[in-house]
Amino acid sequence: MTETGRGIVRRQDPPPRKGRAVPPVRAIVAGTLCVAVLALVILWSWDWFIPLVERRAGAAIHRRVTIAHLHVHPGRVITIGADDVRIEQPEGFGDLPPLATVRRLDVAIRWWPLLSGGGLDLPLIALDTPVVELRERADGSTNYDFSDPKATPATQQAQRARAREADTKHPAPQDATAAKDTSAATSDATTTMPRIGAIRIASGQLHVAHARLHTDMRGEVHTTDATDKEDARLLMDAKGTYVGQAIVGHFSGGTLVSLQDRTQPYPVDLDIRHGPTRLTLRGTVDDPLTLAGARLRLSLAGPDMSLLYPLTGVVIPQTPPYRVVGNLDYSAAHVRFRDLDGHVGSSDLGGDLSIDPHQAVPFVDAELHSRRVDLADLGGFFGATPGDRPSTAQQQAEARAHANSNVVLPSTPINMPKLRATNVHFAYHGDHIENRHTPLDNIDVLADIRDGVIDVHHLNFAVGSGTLASNGTFTPHGDAVEAQIGIDLVRINLSRLMQAAGKFEGNGVFGGHLAIHGTGTSLAGIVANGDGGMTVALDQGGDISAVLPDLLGLELGKALLSILGLPGKTDLKCMIADMPLRQGILDTRTFLIETGDTRTVGKGSLDFRNNTIDYALMTDSRHFAVGSFPGTLHITGLLKKPSITPSTETIARAVGSVLLGVVTPVALLPTIEAGVGKQSLCAQAIRDMQNNPASGQAPIAGRPQPRRHHGAARHGKAAQATGAGQLSAAERARIRSVWAARMKASH
Repeated sequence: MTETGRGIVRRQDPPPRKGRAVPPVRAIVAGTLCVAVLALVILWSWDWFIPLVERRAGAAIHRRVTIAHLHVHPGRVITIGADDVRIEQPEGFGDLPPLATVRRLDVAIRWWPLLSGGGLDLPLIALDTPVVELRERADGSTNYDFSDPKATPATQQAQRARAREADTKHPAPQDATAAKDTSAATSDATTTMPRIGAIRIASGQLHVAHARLHTDMRGEVHTTDATDKEDARLLMDAKGTYVGQAIVGHFSGGTLVSLQDRTQPYPVDLDIRHGPTRLTLRGTVDDPLTLAGARLRLSLAGPDMSLLYPLTGVVIPQTPPYRVVGNLDYSAAHVRFRDLDGHVGSSDLGGDLSIDPHQAVPFVDAELHSRRVDLADLGGFFGATPGDRPSTAQQQAEARAHANSNVVLPSTPINMPKLRATNVHFAYHGDHIENRHTPLDNIDVLADIRDGVIDVHHLNFAVGSGTLASNGTFTPHGDAVEAQIGIDLVRINLSRLMQAAGKFEGNGVFGGHLAIHGTGTSLAGIVANGDGGMTVALDQGGDISAVLPDLLGLELGKALLSILGLPGKTDLKCMIADMPLRQGILDTRTFLIETGDTRTVGKGSLDFRNNTIDYALMTDSRHFAVGSFPGTLHITGLLKKPSITPSTETIARAVGSVLLGVVTPVALLPTIEAGVGKQSLCAQAIRDMQNNPASGQAPIAGRPQPRRHHGAARHGKAAQATGAGQLSAAERARIRSVWAARMKASH
């Protein structure tokens, strides 16, 4: 009720609304949502999203992907975890274990930069027990090709073209500034690479098998975290077989994340044992993803440099045990092994080596030198066993095979596929040859290998004041090589030759020429099928120990005097050998040694097809000589072990004179002969030889003449010999310029 001026008025309350006790609609909705959220929190499973994730991942890599469980931990940094991730093999590789499995994969994501347009920021990617199986079969098919197998060749070609276009737009930087600029340009591109803080790998395993390379290796991979004393590292240990040889390797490098910073050098520490070969590599690499540069220290050691071919791709002949170190760098698309220092056998070795791996056939430019070299260490360059003794099982097998054969020349086959695998420009100089069994003083080599063709511009040895100068061209001919070889004896002093023998003395200068044209798989095979000849003559007269001609004539008295070191010399009038080579048989036109006392004439042949000799040396006295039993010596049988026998007449006269000499001096009368006369045969022999030399070139030992190189026709110009058969600096420069033009034209 209310009071008014007119009295009391009773007020009635409005009637209650129907259903007032029922909650409002919004309260019901809110309550329902709360219950739903609570139920979702209690019952939620991120595994519901597994099919979606599996489909997306499988479509991206064209492999079936499965995940056992999926976890998400929200927060300022969201962590997504996946248990038992499994990537199956592609079609055709179903008999193998899975391509990859991971026991646990965790990826941390900062969600705010992603929402604000700052890109994908991943503070951590962690892999627990990842296992990867990579395989390439003999037919060339691989399980690590992630391209769409259903894509048409045109689509694949278009994808490759787009990739090349991207490389062209963002080429590899050449320095740190360029790297920074390129990184910024890449960041502005449509596709931005995610920022990754760290990648951790625990108990990783990798298996790689390559049928055509005869390679099967297993590796263990893990990472270490940074400490106060050491940066985080990626570590890998591998073992197995590589190209048929056992291999063990250890790698320690910067983290995978550090590869993103193209301005910081990437540290590398690599130690490999491949069979008996050991390789170590320590230093830094600039931007490894594009290999912008490198500063590394390389060490190589092993029993034979030819075993480096699987590791380096560079063809090297067999060598004795070696150890070399040097600085390895990479710039201007070339790998350079500089300041090389070490030993090969008992020879020292230094110099520089450059490799251009970007050619269709890799190109190697080697400038090497030795201060002291043992010629035996270079045997592998000529197809012989290098060093004093074989150092590998292969060398031992080849040495046994050669020893058990009748072949006298090097018989190791020339490996044509390896020769075609690398183009080479090779220069080598040995200052001093240390080998008391040879008269050679130093060595100088300049050669090229181009598409399997070997051009030896010169292979020269100093012999005292003279030179043994050679050159040649070796051209592939099926599985063999066709060879054109020329050897010149330029002012070879007889005293230097006799000094090497260690017994005799003599004076005089030799000159000569040897030519061989043949086809074979080895040096022995080339000569066995070869044509050409040998022409050698004494250019200046002089003295020679009487031992050789006197023993040939069985002049016992003078021989004994010479052997005892007592005076006994005779004037050497001439020495001539003119011998043609036809189909592997070295025959005799002229073989003459004439001294003041004797004249020795040779007749017969050497057959390099079956490595036999059938030769006779006939010696006569040119004056009255006491104790002379002139006659013929026969040299027959295998070249390795010839049989040397005097003729029956010589033996009978020698034995008879000795027996009768015991009784009476009259027995010496049959041995006192008149000389064959004072007229010399040298002049006529020299005239015949100069008119038609068996080698195709008459010897002019004292006056070396320039001549055309066998490979000159292919070079377009003749390679002229200068001085003692060596190329001049200008000629070397010309060869290099021609080579550079060929390399440029091959692109």
